[in-house]
Amino acid sequence: MAKRFQVLDSFSHISNSISAPIHALVSVQYPQLSGLQSLQDSINSIFKKKRAVYVALSDQKLYHIHTVGTSVTSTKEIPFEHIESIHIDSSSQHREFNAPKITLSVKKEGKKPESQVHEFILFPSLFFPNLKYSENHTEIMQFVQMREHLLENLKQVKEKIESKVENV
Repeated sequence: MAKRFQVLDSFSHISNSISAPIHALVSVQYPQLSGLQSLQDSINSIFKKKRAVYVALSDQKLYHIHTVGTSVTSTKEIPFEHIESIHIDSSSQHREFNAPKITLSVKKEGKKPESQVHEFILFPSLFFPNLKYSENHTEIMQFVQMREHLLENLKQVKEKIESKVENV
């Protein structure tokens, strides 16, 4: 049975947008925004709604999720069975601290099966919707534990992929 993190209850806007139960939610770096997205962020900031980007873990998938305030603006599913390779760089530096960098090679479905690369720098979330930072020690520890839980699950998926390759 998967570990249950109580702090996930604060992210019902995300869990309600996904069909599977979420076991971990981790903040990731912002992507480069288009001109339209930058304009939308400027307008949303007037209403104190800020953009946040996450990776969520379920039993069989990862979800790359963009939010503005408590609105989910986009969700991209990454099923584990579509992942061809995983590289975990635990020594990557982001500004002043270590932030693991995950690189996934995912087979793209369609007529031309290609691989698509996803890169995520994983931060413990430490904040709630609208980027209000937690000051509760228990919540902060759960955010950090969720990042570790996500990493452990990705390591297990990586081991399964590597064992399949060895058996071929």
